[in-house]
Amino acid sequence: MTPRSEKNNKPSSSNQALINNRITSLNKDASKSILNSPTIQSQQEKKQQEPCNSQTILKELYFAISNLQKKRTPEFNEIEIVCQKLKNAENILLLEGSQTELSKQCDRLRSQLPHLFNKLQQYLEYQEALGNKIDIETIHTLCLGLSALANPLNDSFLSQEQCAKYQEKLTHISTNFCTALIKPLQHGSLHSGKLLNILNWYSRGMKKDLLNRHDKAIKQIFQLTLTRLQNWANGSADADWLTSKQLSKCMVQLNTMIHLRVINIENNAEGKSNP
Repeated sequence: MTPRSEKNNKPSSSNQALINNRITSLNKDASKSILNSPTIQSQQEKKQQEPCNSQTILKELYFAISNLQKKRTPEFNEIEIVCQKLKNAENILLLEGSQTELSKQCDRLRSQLPHLFNKLQQYLEYQEALGNKIDIETIHTLCLGLSALANPLNDSFLSQEQCAKYQEKLTHISTNFCTALIKPLQHGSLHSGKLLNILNWYSRGMKKDLLNRHDKAIKQIFQLTLTRLQNWANGSADADWLTSKQLSKCMVQLNTMIHLRVINIENNAEGKSNP
């Protein structure tokens, strides 16, 4: 059998043109298919929607606080929901200044925050008058929300003027929490993870001048916490939950205690006897 010549294996010029056109068409279809794939589209949509979503979240938070202001006596769960929304928006608050519209939304939200503080203090004073005690779970939720206003990666979300104006009110609110924290801390019944999250607000608040670092009730909480940390170091039962992340939170609180001098280490009798 005579083999085909190399010449016969080559397509004619007209056929080659058809092949080239077909390849180009297939490449275009493939590119279009990739661009229209759900994954690519979702990534593109996400990039387009992120600024919009951030602004929407801040708008919802703004209106949630506005609704609190309008009500003479809002339900406490409404205040808790606002604090949950505030915590969820923490990373968005860090982006202030990166987008003009986002900065405008942050300014609007900032102007509403005093109404949240007022309603929170109003509710706590009302419950105190009735002889009711706020529970740890609620304190935890409120502290998570408030801590979003003092993220260490940025300046205080409140203006300097607001910090000076509302420090006393925020300190009063936080010392109200202290009253409910003392006994559980003394008895070792306060959940360790919740304790560290609550302390996070006190630590951040003092560093950003949102709280009075000389307040006796706040100092007492840190002093009691120091004993708790010592128990963890000695291998107490509730130290089993400690992870590297939780341990780093412990280090943050120790740093706060020492550098802000909220605990009296130098006068500790045991420390003096072991120089």
